[in-house]
Amino acid sequence: MPHCIRWKRTILTLFCLLISCNNPFFAHYTKPNESNLSPRDVIEKQLKKAYELKNIDMFTGLLYSENEFRFYLEHDPDYLTGLKHININQSEKVKLDNLVEFTVADDSTYVYLTYNQEKDIHTKMFFEADQIVFVSFNINNVSYYTSLNNSGTYDTTEAIVYTDEAEFDMSADIFYQVFGNRKQRLQINKQVFFLKKNNEGLWKIRLWFEIGRKISFLEEIPRQRR
Repeated sequence: MPHCIRWKRTILTLFCLLISCNNPFFAHYTKPNESNLSPRDVIEKQLKKAYELKNIDMFTGLLYSENEFRFYLEHDPDYLTGLKHININQSEKVKLDNLVEFTVADDSTYVYLTYNQEKDIHTKMFFEADQIVFVSFNINNVSYYTSLNNSGTYDTTEAIVYTDEAEFDMSADIFYQVFGNRKQRLQINKQVFFLKKNNEGLWKIRLWFEIGRKISFLEEIPRQRR
């Protein structure tokens, strides 16, 4: 029976089980021509590939910057139960343009993880996992936004990528300690990625939301919280 765990809760739970590693070995990959990557490519191809190759350099290379990147979790005590190592006081209001079509937390306050925290979590997870293979991973929608540049013309500099729920198989010794089986199928909730072009004109992930139990931006009839 597959064990169904949320994307970020999965990663953070694994983090609690992982051991410290000073010299992890990660799979080699050939860096793509990033100037040709669209926001869809960054999420659908490169992010997925970074997980499957277990390559921390590739993963962090997709993030906008150490100072500006944020991963947001909804500020819900029930949702954060069991993630004792997360500082729930590390939270902030998130102000989004009113054109953005997805449901945020009720009070727009999110617990967040920084670039370095995400790097630390993924470094340990990639080292510990023997294999990560996505079973499903689909883009729901991509929206583009323009802004006025110094030349007085409009450029497309921001994009939002929405993903459906997804699944991946992961094999690791730590699963055997907990479940009695090394391979588990894990479920991922819907994600929302805010991408922005950097100074080199490359699309990078600046904000990453786990929208958890919130409704999809495409759903017309709100659901009750589970």
